[in-house]
Amino acid sequence: MIRSKWLVFALLTSLIPGLITGCPQGSKVLLTCELTPPPNPASESAPLTIAMYVDGTPSMQGYVTHPTNDKTRYAETIDLLERTLFIGGTPRSISQEEYYRLGETPEKIASGRQGYLESKQRKFYDGSAYPPLETVKIENAISDAQENKLTVIITDLYQAREDVSNINRKLEEYYLNLNNQKADYAVGILAIKSEFNGKVYVEDETRGEFLYATNDQQGKPIAEFRPFYVIFIGQYNDISYYFDKISKDNKIPADSHLTIFSANHLVKELSYVDGEPKQENNEIKKIAAIGSPRIEINQQKIHLYQINQTSKPEIDLNYKVPLATYNNTSLPFTDDVSQTSNNIETDAKIQVFDQLSKTLKDEPKNSQLEKALEFGRWQRNGQNNLNFITTIKPSIFPKPGFYYFIVDAKAKGIEPEKWWSEWSSTKNISRDWKTFNLEPFLLGLKASTDRLMQENKPVIGRFCYGIEKK
Repeated sequence: MIRSKWLVFALLTSLIPGLITGCPQGSKVLLTCELTPPPNPASESAPLTIAMYVDGTPSMQGYVTHPTNDKTRYAETIDLLERTLFIGGTPRSISQEEYYRLGETPEKIASGRQGYLESKQRKFYDGSAYPPLETVKIENAISDAQENKLTVIITDLYQAREDVSNINRKLEEYYLNLNNQKADYAVGILAIKSEFNGKVYVEDETRGEFLYATNDQQGKPIAEFRPFYVIFIGQYNDISYYFDKISKDNKIPADSHLTIFSANHLVKELSYVDGEPKQENNEIKKIAAIGSPRIEINQQKIHLYQINQTSKPEIDLNYKVPLATYNNTSLPFTDDVSQTSNNIETDAKIQVFDQLSKTLKDEPKNSQLEKALEFGRWQRNGQNNLNFITTIKPSIFPKPGFYYFIVDAKAKGIEPEKWWSEWSSTKNISRDWKTFNLEPFLLGLKASTDRLMQENKPVIGRFCYGIEKK
């Protein structure tokens, strides 16, 4: 009986090497860093209803007036939108069209597309062919959100009583709110400077006006062109689709801007640690694997480092990593490559190698180890790269051993773009080319987008580090 038990035990130990020692022969730990893809935009809506609103107030007439009757950029944009949105510009088999002339309230244009094309002519604005309009309330073109509907508003943003906050309130009430986040609504802004020769009306109690001319009588440019704006309101997939078509092949002037405010779609793929980071004094070196038991990586998206008791209090690693963003979508980084962002926060999952079980075990949240790695100096570098600094603090690691960090970088807001302030005027009687209250309007869209991000911060990168303390 005793011999039988001994034979069974011997058989088990031969089948399971290392059963007595707890360290299997040739065993190793394989680290992984799964880059879960961000949510993809849905496909374009089908069928799609496109509702086009053109500001028909007299302040728009200057955009279609030219001393030599040349076609202005504004008139070219009217044609571009028709070609892009309505003539073969949609992949849908069915697309409904609605056209409105916008004043205090929208008025449907009886002649449809033909009436819309008349917005390239003065009669659309001067009261000779359509009822005269004194002022515009852009918010009245914004109604309950509907899936498979795209609203497009063409305007100079000279709002009734100059209160752009009414537009922002409507957009947040109907589109940029938590209840509608699953529907993936967004707001897009196309900003274009155009020739303008006419009156600029001040939409306040003074009812003031002034003349502004970008061309002399021979048609030669003599002043900065004045901006107008096309506001796209609907689902992200539809706005992004049309923005790509509008911007393709330089169909709009080079000094134009396209911006999509979306809380859901910032990057196509997660950024990850890549290449060799720069160091001032080469304090530590990246290694391929860690000793016994052997710890290896299954891909190059994980960086392994060794530190020891004599390491400096802080070790800075300067990273330049891939950044794959969606076209035209507002980002947590400024378009000024010299500026760093405060709109990124990190969330770390930490594992510690347990010598007894020979496995990695999760460290509880709020562990002191969360301070062992710090991240900062987030900075976009060109179109396709992200710069940041990872700071390793050796003294915070409690004892020799192996520590694994999976760090998610999350966006908690978007950054303003330089043109928001450069194109904006703070005085309604300013006789220059700038748009009064443009920056407050765009900052209002940013605030609505930021609030959505606070509820569900989108991940833009996953950075994985293995640290062995000797």
